[in-house]
Amino acid sequence: MIESLHIRGYRCFSEFALEGLQRVNLLLGKNNCGKTALLEAIELLTSFGREAQSISYALRRRGETFPEDTEIRRGPEFEVGHLFSGHDIGVGSAFEVMAGPYKMTLRCDVIRREPEEPWLFHQQGIEEAIFEWPMALRLSTSASAERTAIPLTPRGGITYDALRSSIRLSGPEDQPRTTLITSDSLSSSAVEAFWKEVALYPEEGLVLDAVRILEPNVERIAYVGAPRRFGNGGRGGMAVKCRGSGKRIPIGSMGDGAWRMLAMALALVRCRGGVLLIDEIDTGLHFTTLASMWHMILEASSRLNVQVFATTHSQDCLLSLSSACHHRPPREVSVHRIEAGKPHSTPFTERELWMAAKRGIEMR
Repeated sequence: MIESLHIRGYRCFSEFALEGLQRVNLLLGKNNCGKTALLEAIELLTSFGREAQSISYALRRRGETFPEDTEIRRGPEFEVGHLFSGHDIGVGSAFEVMAGPYKMTLRCDVIRREPEEPWLFHQQGIEEAIFEWPMALRLSTSASAERTAIPLTPRGGITYDALRSSIRLSGPEDQPRTTLITSDSLSSSAVEAFWKEVALYPEEGLVLDAVRILEPNVERIAYVGAPRRFGNGGRGGMAVKCRGSGKRIPIGSMGDGAWRMLAMALALVRCRGGVLLIDEIDTGLHFTTLASMWHMILEASSRLNVQVFATTHSQDCLLSLSSACHHRPPREVSVHRIEAGKPHSTPFTERELWMAAKRGIEMR
């Protein structure tokens, strides 16, 4: 379990530290203070050989691409400079993410390719003109002696082909899993994949109970297939059977909250022994359901050995966590306020959280 986190040079953090992390961790703070960047940094650190894939996800989610030049290359060219403090890169630019107590480290730096070191580069599928450019993004971790270097374009980007080549050479599947749920939740294709790992296993009951927090009459959940013409978008594919109804109801018809609860429960099961990251955890959920949501997360994360990091802007979400953890074992929850420009978080213990909730003290 990650007990501390230190970040240097990643996005808005020139230097930042989080101490006293527990199994379930809630991050507070104003817009643009770096909460989502923190989740990304943890995702990168815990990728275990899939760092290139995590970088591509982070850049795609934020739309950080150069205008596409279809005459030169296929697919997007990702604007890598935004991963670094100052939004700019050159030889020697670097960021680093470190976690204790096991001294896990991820380092990403921009290097100049030496002609005698072609082994650093995954050349398959990369245009020759790009490969000849002498700069690259190098990824190294404490978990592996191998280093991955991805060629940079003349304007400091990474092509889709270069990332795809690196992703094909990603790490083994038996490593602990990390999943990041954005404020848009999970795609239908991700939910389908996660459900297939849960269906007909005991953990299916956890998923059913999570959806029942919003709709107690749900009796069954099933994957019924999504029409191909709709692709991976939308919220098709999953349906429920409710007590007293003979109809199969698409879970998307039950609103954002039901899809959100389904996504969180499925991701908890998938991340057994790993890390679950949830951005804007309360999105789509009425404040009256938040305490039950936290009970589900606290119980499931303990049983499945999952460390959870979540963000929120909501005072109701914070107060609900205080209520949910009041009768839980001690040192299971931590709350941290992130403030732009500060080199460390402001932590709150479970008792401080409870006292603040009792006295109506603003902590966000």
